[in-house]
Amino acid sequence: MNQVSFRHTILFLGILLLTTMFFACTDSPPIVKNVNTDTFQGPQLHVVSFNMLHPGPFGAFSEFDGQADATFNDRLAILRDEILALMPDVVILQEVSDTGPCRYGNVLFSLVDDLNNALAATGISYNSVYSMSNGDPIGITNFEEGNGILSRYEILDAEKTIYQVQSWTIIRESRSALRVTLRGALGNIDIVGTHLSGDVAADNVIELVEVIIPMRGNDNPIIVAGDYNSSPDFEAVQNMLGGGFTDTWDMANPGEDGFTCGRDSLTDPDAVQTKRIDYLFISDDSSVLSSELFLDEAVDIDPCPEESWLFASDHTGIYSIVVPAGYQ
Repeated sequence: MNQVSFRHTILFLGILLLTTMFFACTDSPPIVKNVNTDTFQGPQLHVVSFNMLHPGPFGAFSEFDGQADATFNDRLAILRDEILALMPDVVILQEVSDTGPCRYGNVLFSLVDDLNNALAATGISYNSVYSMSNGDPIGITNFEEGNGILSRYEILDAEKTIYQVQSWTIIRESRSALRVTLRGALGNIDIVGTHLSGDVAADNVIELVEVIIPMRGNDNPIIVAGDYNSSPDFEAVQNMLGGGFTDTWDMANPGEDGFTCGRDSLTDPDAVQTKRIDYLFISDDSSVLSSELFLDEAVDIDPCPEESWLFASDHTGIYSIVVPAGYQ
């Protein structure tokens, strides 16, 4: 092979690798695992939204100089322990990864197995849904990531919608919305989890509030949460507010920053967030009782012989207590 052909071959393989890393298998439906058929009785629904910071497809090349991968098991354990401490009804997760059996596997299903094993004696358990957004359809990287939802109540239905407008960097992304319906005694509840790219977030929100949610054709109360990559004054957030939704953080904490992203270290306990881009919205006919930050402080994962601090993610989550419409 001559030098020109070799360079062309390397270029082709590089393009193929980048393409397969992030193009989604759009025909892959959400995977639903119900382990109980419990019904939400109301009135309060405790909901968490959290971006997990996935470990990346190549480990050492992950974010924060490889720390996103190197710390992943410890960060997953922090998330598990916080869920067990709070026992929320619903957990909406972004950057949920499946890295194959040689690394971390499907982290949503590993997380829910650990939770249910820990809760076995209590009679409480979590159902789950995993939905891929960006993935590798031919198995070169064995990596994919997307949205996930945990629920203490039966998941009656789940569907994924790939947004019509997508962001382009080197390649075209495949961002999506995951919608699930939970069983409720006084009416079912729709939950939507999403992770938007900032440059097209406004377009995606218009599709979300004008097409994806209305096409369900029901009057279920709706909770929408995720990483919007948009500050509160950006068009994407304003489109949510203008589309019939309430920002739970802003409603419960008027005038407070509520920053959820921007820290520059996973291991420095003094690293601070500098912007708010993560949200938990409810339909305007529902009400907000409280909203607070979730996993906003570093945890000392190994205090001996010296402190070893770690944040669960580069993001801080939102934990809101709401009363869905019809349950007031």
